[in-house]
Amino acid sequence: EKKLFKTARDKEFALRSTLQQKRTEAMLLLQEKRRELQITRMQKFIRTQAGPQIFYIPAKMCTKTSELLATSAETVKAEMDQAAELRKREEEARQAFERGETNGAAAEAEAKEAPAEGEMDEEEEEEAEREVDSLMDP
Repeated sequence: EKKLFKTARDKEFALRSTLQQKRTEAMLLLQEKRRELQITRMQKFIRTQAGPQIFYIPAKMCTKTSELLATSAETVKAEMDQAAELRKREEEARQAFERGETNGAAAEAEAKEAPAEGEMDEEEEEEAEREVDSLMDP
């Protein structure tokens, strides 16, 4: 009877762990999609060079503002590509870790390196998202 109870409890725990893992993966995917949407929206704005960065659209467009808009869009696109590459490396490192490869831990640590100069860390990304949200809300 105790073995049956322990077996049932272990199965329930395994099921809950699996469900929690799936839920976490779904939440991460949702966050990723939201971030991509935010970045896509940011492409429509001119971005200041100085910090804190401000995203704006001038009332009247001229050639210079059109060029600035194109430059900002290119910068945002490059950031999107860089974020996609980072996600790809993180996923590969996670899969290697799950397979038990010894270099998986090194790859995972490499994927979580601090952002290089000129890149945004999580706090800066969140601040940029809040700025964009405030610009998008009427």
